[in-house]
Amino acid sequence: MSYILRSNDVKTLDAELERLNLLSITVENAGRSVAEKTLELYPAARRVLVLAGKGFNGADALVAARHLIAAGRKVTVLHLENDWTKTVDMWLEPDHLLELNWETLERELSRTEIVLEGLLGTGFRSPLRGHLEQIIESLNRSSLPIVSIDLPSGLEADGTGAQPGIFVQAAHTLALGSLKPAFVFEPTRSSIGKLHVLSIAVPDALLEKYALAQTLERPVIASLLPRRRNDAHKGTAGEVWVLGGSSGMTGAPLMTAWAALKTGSGLVKTFSQVELEGGALEIIRHTVSDWAALEDLKKPQAVAVGMGLGSEAVSVAKQVLEWRIPTVLDADALSPELEGQGHDACIWTPHPKEAARMLGVETADIVNNPLERVLELQCRFGGSVVLKGGPSVVATPESPFPNPESRIPNPESLWVNTTGNPGMASAGMGDTLSGILASLLGQGLSGPDAARAGVFLHGLAGDSLLEAQGYGLQASEVGAQVGRVMWGLLEGKG
Repeated sequence: MSYILRSNDVKTLDAELERLNLLSITVENAGRSVAEKTLELYPAARRVLVLAGKGFNGADALVAARHLIAAGRKVTVLHLENDWTKTVDMWLEPDHLLELNWETLERELSRTEIVLEGLLGTGFRSPLRGHLEQIIESLNRSSLPIVSIDLPSGLEADGTGAQPGIFVQAAHTLALGSLKPAFVFEPTRSSIGKLHVLSIAVPDALLEKYALAQTLERPVIASLLPRRRNDAHKGTAGEVWVLGGSSGMTGAPLMTAWAALKTGSGLVKTFSQVELEGGALEIIRHTVSDWAALEDLKKPQAVAVGMGLGSEAVSVAKQVLEWRIPTVLDADALSPELEGQGHDACIWTPHPKEAARMLGVETADIVNNPLERVLELQCRFGGSVVLKGGPSVVATPESPFPNPESRIPNPESLWVNTTGNPGMASAGMGDTLSGILASLLGQGLSGPDAARAGVFLHGLAGDSLLEAQGYGLQASEVGAQVGRVMWGLLEGKG
């Protein structure tokens, strides 16, 4: 599990570390970790050029330089004004500790094997100023392997949608203690080289206190999954209803039902006003002429509503939400008319366009601000929200803003998925996800736990198919794979 911190969160954390007299120790820990990882990545490199900026990013670089020297590497440091230069000035000859400018950089680039850069940290805001643009352009032209400390200089830590301008083309980025939003969302996610998260010995309690979100990881998900007794039967494995389907849109509810079966539901029933043909034989199908007739039936453990349902989706969703049973809302049921009607056992599953409709904003606003917007969806609609994408983001009702004045979210309420791949970019994937979520709800998971586990399992099933099949994965194939990856997680093999 990794914490995700925005630039302001890092600034606040640094202030707290300074108040606790831990900041200098943290810089020392960071510099040592950076040096150790650099030596691990490039064990044969003998000459290292270290670039140090003005802030704590530069301080980390200067401490790393000292450790590289101690490890026997020939180090040259080019620096901007920084009080931490004293950490290496006794270790270097005068001609190996120089002011950073274009001339010194061009000369030293021809003499080194790798570059370790700590020019700009998480506090950077574009555009580049002074001669840094020229320096970064020279770095990129050199074709040398570049290792960036915390993030490539020129990128903004919080960038989640804006196309980056001029920035260091790093081969490796060494994230210090936590992820930043730029590391998990495109287009910046593809602009950082290979990512490594380094421990800098900051207490987890402090990281959690100031984190925006956490990542979903295997151990957490494995601990959430339902475990069956040996005497389990269809009546104890959960009954799921799928309410959806209309003329020309009969495949969507069938894919949802199929995924629910493959995730382990004991009984899966569909309800539609048109006949649903095809699909698995195990699906129990019902046609309805009046949705009010469902009121007289014994309710299941979970319901999925909206997939292919058409114009009646909102009224049907309102009806289902009044039952106050675990519910997944998707597709046509994702409407601004339902604001405030969610409950803790329901899960909303919009993609960016649907989320924009729910909030009354442009789709680009959702894409550019997924973490903020998924929190807004959760606060306005209730329950848990899965904002689908690459990656998907989950917001749950667990005190999203414990300190409303600071607007620092509770990281236990905001999660970023770590599974899934571009091969899953095909029709019906959302329907499959809804079936997985509904099945987990029906097997007894809470709304927040089902949201977290379902998103992870959905992506993991796609990942398990990618190596064998590549792009063009189909939703029904992913649904068929869920049971296997779920079992792997339960057995510690996934």
